[in-house]
Amino acid sequence: MGLLKRIRARTRDEPLPTGRQTAVNSRYSSTLSPHRSRTGDVLKTLRSIPEETAAVEFLKRVNPDVSMAVWNFVRLANQGHEMNFYGLDGKKRTDLDDKWREFAARVNEISNSGLDGLVDQLHYSSFLLGAMGVEVEVTPDRKDIYDIYPVKPQTIEWELKEIDGRKTWVPYQYNEHKKVYLDRKHANFFWVPADPDIGDPRGTLNLSPVLQAIDFQMQIFQDLQAVLHHQGYPKIDVSIDIEKLFAMCPAHIKNDPKKLTEWMDDNVNRMRRNLESMEPDSDYIHTSDSTINMNQGANAGRSLDVRAINELVDTQTLSGLKQMAIFMNRNTGITESWGTVQF
Repeated sequence: MGLLKRIRARTRDEPLPTGRQTAVNSRYSSTLSPHRSRTGDVLKTLRSIPEETAAVEFLKRVNPDVSMAVWNFVRLANQGHEMNFYGLDGKKRTDLDDKWREFAARVNEISNSGLDGLVDQLHYSSFLLGAMGVEVEVTPDRKDIYDIYPVKPQTIEWELKEIDGRKTWVPYQYNEHKKVYLDRKHANFFWVPADPDIGDPRGTLNLSPVLQAIDFQMQIFQDLQAVLHHQGYPKIDVSIDIEKLFAMCPAHIKNDPKKLTEWMDDNVNRMRRNLESMEPDSDYIHTSDSTINMNQGANAGRSLDVRAINELVDTQTLSGLKQMAIFMNRNTGITESWGTVQF
């Protein structure tokens, strides 16, 4: 209703601009491929992205926690809407309901999801990108709205200009290398920033704090992977009796230090190859010069409290994502009833 009031108020003073002024494509390419490339080293790629919004968008695609947070917010924020029309006499009009349904179904043509899909995109833009921006394209006869286009906030820049004797921030966008102002005289552009700072119309990137938490989380996961591979899996402790091995050595090799070293290395390497090539159901068969000890190789006395580390990281991640634990599958240690109370 606020959008319609602003449009109606402006028509009393000046005619509405017609047509579309914002860029149809904010990318350099004029084609879109259905294929999307994978990222091999996610943490390395994240640390190479200098701009915060680009880093957050990247995490939304590759990190389960950030993806889940965006999924939750978009679906919980859109609770549906109810539109009523009233005449000048204050009485409710029902003859416009069909026209409204037709309008709500045809806008946001690019996604074929109608007004509900547009609301989802605006919620997504506010939560992930820090603001909501749309342009309303009015038909040339100014009797209808052709479509409503969501605009990515990161394509909007601001310039401090003096208009009618007052300095104000004016949004603009580069459209095919041309600077296009999106003020009221040139476009039907509407902008709602998320938690803006004083004197700054750009809005706040609310997910910016999660970048450090996710960076730490990914680093911890990599470190834990290395620790688990090194300490978490059972190992075999094999000792070789050098004296017995030396006694088995041929006489013509014992007197040659170089050949003796090579002969010793060959025997140790043969033992290693035999153990590495064993089948899971094979038994150990070896000579008396070697001893296999299964009790010392499993690192039973050394352990790492992974749960405590995860709880530390989870606290930072959930705070940065503005989510409750129950929404992020962090319900360990609580009952189902208490989880429902949290919601």
